[in-house]
Amino acid sequence: MKKILSIFVILALLMSCNNNQKSTDNQNVESDQTASELTAQETVKQIYDEVFSLYNQHPSSEINYDEVNRKYMSQHYLKVDSIVEVIDSKHPYEVGCLDYDHWIMAQDWGNLSYAVESVEEISDTEARVSIIITNFNEKTPLTLLMVKEGDEWKIEDFITHDNVSELGVMEEYAGIEGVAP
Repeated sequence: MKKILSIFVILALLMSCNNNQKSTDNQNVESDQTASELTAQETVKQIYDEVFSLYNQHPSSEINYDEVNRKYMSQHYLKVDSIVEVIDSKHPYEVGCLDYDHWIMAQDWGNLSYAVESVEEISDTEARVSIIITNFNEKTPLTLLMVKEGDEWKIEDFITHDNVSELGVMEEYAGIEGVAP
């Protein structure tokens, strides 16, 4: 019975992600370009400009992390994340799958900035964008795996400098390993 209830909870979460995604996808294109005209690199710049502006101007208690993720993460990432959240909710006094904020690759932040280092176009629908995040004057290299969903680039994965895939870690934790790129 618990398994059936868990499946319904996961399905409800997935359906709400899809509904919320549709309502927020096209709201904040700040340039004259439409989202479908942006390159992967331009999309990363737009995402990190907005996210770091939000982080630099607000305390963590005022940031809606789920909303930020729904806006910029791929559907696959969001599905895996919702499963991880269900698992983590069963152990409220434990750290859970991830103990850092993937946008900044740390737990705390101050004076955030970033720089795009390189872009590798893998195909028309997949790219790798390497960035350097500066947080408290410490530089952290990060690679973003970008996928095109419809006409928009989304972040599929955060890959650390030592080649650890956040999506892969989450999939393994959720028991669905082997799906991440």
